[in-house]
Formats: sequence, structure tokens, C-alpha cells
Amino acid sequence: MSMHATQRSTSHRRDKRFPWVLFAFLFAVFALSSWNFRPPPNGYDMSNGQEIAGMAEVGSSGRQLAISILGIYGVVSIVRNRCRNISSNGWSTAALVLYVVWVCASIGWSVDTELTAKAAVRLVAMWTGAVAVGTQLSLRQIARLTFYSSLGTTVIGIIIELVSGIFAPLNTSWRLANPMHPVSMGWNCGLLCISALYLSKNLQTRRGAYRLAVISGLVCLVMTKSRMAFVSTLLVLFLYILADFTPALRLAGIAASGSAVCLGALMLGQRSERTLASFGRGIEGQASLASLTGRIPLWQECLQYISARPWFGYGYNTFVSPLTVLGSSDAAGWMSSPHSGYVGSLFELGIVGLLLLTSTFLLSINLTCRRVTAHHERLFALAVLIWTLINLFLESFLITSAFMSTFIVVTILANVTLSRQLLTMGLPIDRRWMKITWQQTNSITGAT
Repeated sequence: MSMHATQRSTSHRRDKRFPWVLFAFLFAVFALSSWNFRPPPNGYDMSNGQEIAGMAEVGSSGRQLAISILGIYGVVSIVRNRCRNISSNGWSTAALVLYVVWVCASIGWSVDTELTAKAAVRLVAMWTGAVAVGTQLSLRQIARLTFYSSLGTTVIGIIIELVSGIFAPLNTSWRLANPMHPVSMGWNCGLLCISALYLSKNLQTRRGAYRLAVISGLVCLVMTKSRMAFVSTLLVLFLYILADFTPALRLAGIAASGSAVCLGALMLGQRSERTLASFGRGIEGQASLASLTGRIPLWQECLQYISARPWFGYGYNTFVSPLTVLGSSDAAGWMSSPHSGYVGSLFELGIVGLLLLTSTFLLSINLTCRRVTAHHERLFALAVLIWTLINLFLESFLITSAFMSTFIVVTILANVTLSRQLLTMGLPIDRRWMKITWQQTNSITGAT
């Protein structure tokens, strides 16, 4: 018991330290990879299929350099540690590995081999870096990494808007975006809220500052006018807070919230509901509600493509291939992505790819519930994974692009599915011993 207490105390002290050098490295990598330092004066024309196809073919030299550096870091880190931090954790590990293998295998049947090969290499490089980070850090450290990176990006974005003189929250055409797309900034603010809520409940100091960060993150999220990011974040925060209550209070909270929503809908009326649903985007936002901002005709066009190759798809990242993008953009009137992670997976990787993707998340959620017995660490991981699944209904970039938000999600997946450590105590599992049962683990936890 004394040995376990000493090991747990050492692990706890190590867990409290934050790897600032690693944070600075990752922040710089993803700033180079995903921040748009020199956008076109009039923006990108998302209704022009030729322009989007050209952007996909050329790519970004900054992104290529950044992800290459991240991949090299991941390989060096894993080799240096001799894979000591990595272990198979059952079906969730198998699903994650098979998904990456399927992405790489899609090069063989892709309609645009070069485009798929580049995207597959980029995904493997980013996920290798995520595995290296996710298997070395604890969930608490990952939460702090999420908080500091999201906070830094938000603050920098607001400063850029103020310095540029374009900060106009009351203008219906303005959205908080710099230095990235408004939806990407919405994801960033959502992760800021989730990580700040976790830290406000798990750390003993500066709780008031973290609670203020939750509120500030929600305000900035509203200013991005990203509806799906806002709804998913609000729902996950509500469930996170509810999880701390007793069963009776949870039921009362759900009933009270449902009643408040219904009462608010009755008081607003149909016209006010449409104004609220437009989320500050004015008449243009209201007009786009019926088609989900053009998504419905886009998905209908995608389903026609999918029906021709349902099992294997057209190859990873081929949605923006010149061979397919023009028909999709003509059908929807605009085009930049499938705008659904599930539709996009069906289009590019077929039914097999979609099943592997959803299985990876669902099995990881199940594993999180079983393995992560520390209450708030479990809630943080579950919140991010569920938040991702919700966002994938209307967006696809969250699992395909080189964003810090994507990296955070994959890092949590790696921590849950590939980490060699018992997440409760930070004790390595020695394969030479008999397997540690959860009854033994609980007795150790209770004894210490």
C-alpha cells in the first residue's frame, strides 16, 4: 500500500506540472497550419467550384511544413520512449487503427490518387503527433493544453479584429473569425468553455477566473454566429453540470429546462423564433434556415454520388477533387466541404469508413466510462467526444483538417484508447504481472 501511495503521489505531482514548451510548440505548429494570415481582399468564392478545386490541388505550403514537423516530432517521441506509453486497449484501439488503415488504403481506389495520398499522409502525420502527446499527458494536462490554446487563439482573434478596425458585433454580416473561419473559431470557443468548466471544478485555485472564462467563451461563441457549435457546446455544458447533481436534482433540472424552453418558444412566436434561429445573421440567416444554409441540396447531390460507390467511396479527401467538386457546387450553389462528417465519410470512405469512424468514437466513449474513474476527468473526455459527434452532423472539417480543435479531439482519443497508463492513478500496467482487476484497483484507491 505504501508503494502504491508513493507512486500515486509522484504521478499526481507530475500531473500538476504543465509542459509549457510542448504547448508553445503545438500552438506555433497549428498557427502556421490553420491560421489565415493573408486572406484574399474579397474572401474566397465558395460558389466557384473551379476556385475551390484549384485551392485543393495547390494546398498550403505552411500547412504542409507544420504538419510535417508535427509528424517528425511524433515519430521521434514515440521511438525515443520505445513505445513504453502505448498499449492496446481492446476494440476501441482496433477501430482507431483500422480507420487510419482504411484511409490509407483508399489511395488504391481513389478517383484522385494524388489528392488522397497527400491528405492521407497529412492525417497520419497529425495523428502520429496526437498519439505521442496523448499517451504522454494526462487528461488534466490535455484539458489545460486545450484551455490555454483556445484562450490564446480567441484573444489573438479579438485583438486582430480590433486592430484591423473590423470589430462590429452589432453588424449582422460580421462574425468573429480572425485568424480563421468563423466555424473554426466557434469550435475553438466551444473547447474553451468545456475545458474552463472542467478546470473550475477540478482545480483548487483560480476557480473564479475559470468560471469567468466559461462565460467569456460563450459570449465569443455567440459572436462567431456558429449555430451548431453554440448548440452543441450549450448542451454539453448543461449535461456536464447536471452530472454533478444527485439523480433527483438531475431529473428536476431536466424538467425545469424543458419547461423553460417550451415556455420561451410560446412567448416568442413563430416570427421571433426564426429571428432567434438566424443567430444574429439577419435576413440572410433566416432565409437559409429551410435548406440548412444550402446543406440539404448539397447532401442530396452527394447521395447520388454515394449510391454509385456505397461501400468504398471515392477516396479520402476527394470531395474537393476537380472530378467531383464541380457537380456538387453547381447543385448547392456553393461548396467548400460536405458540411457533415457522416455524409463526407460516406462519400469518401463508403459505408465501411463511416462504420469505422463512428465505432471509434462510440467505443472510446464506452472505454472512457469504464477506465477513467476520476469523476471530472471522465466528464471532460466524454464532453469533448460527445461534442464532436454532435458537430459532425453539420460540419466535417472537425475530423479532416489540420486545426488545433481536431488535434485536441484526436489527442483525447489517443489518451483513452492507446495510453498504457491506468488513467485513475497514472500507474503503468506491467505485462509481466497478472492483469490488475478493477476490484484490486478500487481497493488500492480506497486504501490510499
